[in-house]
Amino acid sequence: MVLRTLFLLLAFSLASGTTIPAGIPANDDARSPSISADGRFIAFESDATNLASADDNGLTDIFVYDRQNDETFLVSVSPSGQQVDGDSRNPVISGNGRFVVFESDAANLVPGDTNGLTDIFSFDRLTGLIRRVSVGRLGEESNGKSHSTDVDHAGRYIVYQSDATNLIFRDENAADDVFIYDTLTENVILASAAAADGRMPDISGDGRFVAFTTSENALMVYHRVLATTTSIGDSDVRASVSFTGGKIAFISSGRTMVYDRDLSAALPLPLAPTGATGVAISDDAQTFLISGVDALFLVGSETASELYNGSAGSFDLSSGGESAVFDATIAGLQHRQIVVEGPPVVKDSFHLAGRVTDALGRPLSLVTISDGIGRSTRTDRDGYFYLSGFPGGTFTLTPAKEGYTFDPEAWNLSVIRDVAGYLFIASPEEKLLEEARKDLGMPYNFNRGCDDPYIGCGKAFHGFAAGFCTDLVLDAYTYGVAYDINYALQQDAYAHPEHFYRWRDARNTHDMWRFFFYTGQLIDHSEDYLPGDAVFFDWSGDGEIDHVAIVSEVANGRPVQMIDATGVTEQNPTGLAAELDWLAFHENTVRGHARWDGSYEPVRSGYPDGARVLQTALSGGGIFMRIVDERGRAVSFGEQSVPGAKYYDLDWEETISFLEPGGRYIVEIRSITRQPVPYIFTVQTLSGGLITGRFEVHGEASPDEVVRIEWRVGEDPNGMLFLKTDSGLRHARIRGVLRKP
Repeated sequence: MVLRTLFLLLAFSLASGTTIPAGIPANDDARSPSISADGRFIAFESDATNLASADDNGLTDIFVYDRQNDETFLVSVSPSGQQVDGDSRNPVISGNGRFVVFESDAANLVPGDTNGLTDIFSFDRLTGLIRRVSVGRLGEESNGKSHSTDVDHAGRYIVYQSDATNLIFRDENAADDVFIYDTLTENVILASAAAADGRMPDISGDGRFVAFTTSENALMVYHRVLATTTSIGDSDVRASVSFTGGKIAFISSGRTMVYDRDLSAALPLPLAPTGATGVAISDDAQTFLISGVDALFLVGSETASELYNGSAGSFDLSSGGESAVFDATIAGLQHRQIVVEGPPVVKDSFHLAGRVTDALGRPLSLVTISDGIGRSTRTDRDGYFYLSGFPGGTFTLTPAKEGYTFDPEAWNLSVIRDVAGYLFIASPEEKLLEEARKDLGMPYNFNRGCDDPYIGCGKAFHGFAAGFCTDLVLDAYTYGVAYDINYALQQDAYAHPEHFYRWRDARNTHDMWRFFFYTGQLIDHSEDYLPGDAVFFDWSGDGEIDHVAIVSEVANGRPVQMIDATGVTEQNPTGLAAELDWLAFHENTVRGHARWDGSYEPVRSGYPDGARVLQTALSGGGIFMRIVDERGRAVSFGEQSVPGAKYYDLDWEETISFLEPGGRYIVEIRSITRQPVPYIFTVQTLSGGLITGRFEVHGEASPDEVVRIEWRVGEDPNGMLFLKTDSGLRHARIRGVLRKP
């Protein structure tokens, strides 16, 4: 076992702005506190100007107070460190203390914020990066106000309320809804789909359950994994969910109620005061913080006490209920302040962080990092991990992910302060290549050596369910590294109807190539290879990705050999699966290589109910397409004037999708080279997940001319889309040169 011992690897410095010692009363109101699980960090909003140096924007900002180091940090700043140009409010801090999520009117927190509306942002204290999360499935800006946010323990799932109508497909209820944003997959889930509307959401620490109320005060619970919704009672205010979602506390007509998921029942909380106006539950569901008209109460299983006599504002509890935080007006002070009740100073609660990459520095997601004392986390989209709440002592960090080995196998750490910088290098296990090599010598034909392709004959067989090159790759990935490409592709098509797939099956090489591209796992041929990479080709030269193999040997980052199921060729006259030399022909026809980066996780939110989509794809290199609708609005590289349209440049293919299409469309296909370019143009309509129409054109675009193809989209009496080309496909050619921007 490779084990490295490290003492104080790097001092953790997570400030996004200049810090000043705490203990100085804010010179203006401070409100809306949120506390991390270990009670160390408190996020809050304030109008004060003396909490961080150079805070002179005169606006409400977001701060984080570190109780252990007695420091306050300004987090609502732009990536360049500039002060924001709008108020920021209502922060929540993730349980591990890494992320601060808040709402803001600012337009300069991220580039391209032009909607002039309140948005939801997430600030990463580990990397210093900020991202806007109140965006649609396609990444577009929201067209409505977003607020009332919450975040799970790890910071992956962010829930919020919004009246926007463009965050998901067919949001037509003209009301506020509750949305979940997945920072790993960038998927948007409508949590309040089963209700007329949704507001005031709260998410469990494990990210599985979201409680929200409706405008009629019905309290609902959405199960993110199962995509089910349960009504559990009536609530006047925001509910509070325990870490696992097993207990949900809420206020109904002044009574504190607790819903028990195991019992499927809500019961009054013993010892709770009457006339309650709000409640917070600890992660372990053992402690409740309850507000009354003019007091704040702490209630346990056997005791209840008045924590604060007076009018408290927002409040929160640490994971075990040891620390309570709230805002209140303190005698002798002019402005509202943040008050903490509990241990006077949190000591010895440290944070460990690092990253997992492959040998070429590309991040690896969803790697499980265990600390040796029963806790674990997983790496995010950028390969980072973050574990919090460590007391001083010795710990062992161990990475694990099916299909990978790691260097080192573990870090042995002696921890006496916050540290970051632990790096694990991941390498695909030899199992992937071993699995592919089991196919060597297998017949490349549909019958697999048997007289009847559907009846086994007892002959040796490992892979090649249908005798295609894709089966070798699917077999090696599925059984070598436990990555089911075909299932993942189908889930991606299910969740993202704007993604064009011809067959929606990874046993089609072109669809497999598209999947790796859409999920960010396709790498340009110019970048270095690793053994086990899947490599794609256009052997026919007609624009279609028609072959895939597995690179088995690499020298200086370039392929030397590959395991291939190509059938009979000059290099492989037997037609059996073989390990072949990398030739100039391969070099000239390669269209990228794919490497599983671990970032995919199946999406269970389901295909948007009733979503109707027009999908188009232009396959081939050196060509450019532009689609114009009957109102003269166009979509292309650099153009976007059609609402709900999405353009993708896949290097060797362009795709454009339209939500809720209708009427006449014309595509203009242009060569951007000085020679004729073969192409394949495909149009298809989808209604509720079904492909209801398709036509395909194979052609060649000559230099200095434009190919035009026209069609219409209609709907039948059942609302299903169809394609109409009454007069046939028109191939008008227009003289003139137009280069791709």
